[in-house]
Amino acid sequence: LLQSDGQGGIEVPLVYRQQIYRQLTKLEQQQAHRQAAEIRSRGGSYTAAAYHWLQAGEIELALALWQTHQQRELGQGQAAAAYAIFQPLISDGTSAQIREQAQLICAKIDMLHGQSERVLQQLTTKTISTEILAVEAGELLGMAANDHSEFTQAELSFQQSLKVAESLVEVRIARLHKGRAWSHLRQRELDLAERELGFAHYEIENMRG
Repeated sequence: LLQSDGQGGIEVPLVYRQQIYRQLTKLEQQQAHRQAAEIRSRGGSYTAAAYHWLQAGEIELALALWQTHQQRELGQGQAAAAYAIFQPLISDGTSAQIREQAQLICAKIDMLHGQSERVLQQLTTKTISTEILAVEAGELLGMAANDHSEFTQAELSFQQSLKVAESLVEVRIARLHKGRAWSHLRQRELDLAERELGFAHYEIENMRG
């Protein structure tokens, strides 16, 4: 029942694998996919690993793994496979953030393949609610609009993304100043703590305009 896999290993022929798989319980199938995902990851086949993590019910892990290695995977011709894996999540994702991440992955692949019109259609009809993802969506939408000489739309998209990105940076700076203020308070360095709180307040006022 075993045959060479062409890479120095052995495998069970596909027809027998399918029969064995169908006889497993749901829990056993998921465990098998987890093991396959780990093996694929160790071998550097991250798109295949993402597929197995999805089948194991580990959607967030699949997304995180592929996004970490997306440039390498795209460079190795895995764009179409990744699109097929993640596109169903746009409508079937278990949370808004998962759906939005899948949408951006597919939009990037569409841009790579010159499908900027599809990017325009997808990103102008669906709102990205997660701010950090909205920045990336706005950039992609702006690039797609530029490709179609829709320069007013492109400028609007870039401006909106810049505004959100600046706000996110200001929030982070305010939190860092707040953290430093707390550290100074713990050390009874009241003047330094007050100064850091002033900086944090300044950043908050900037966000409010």
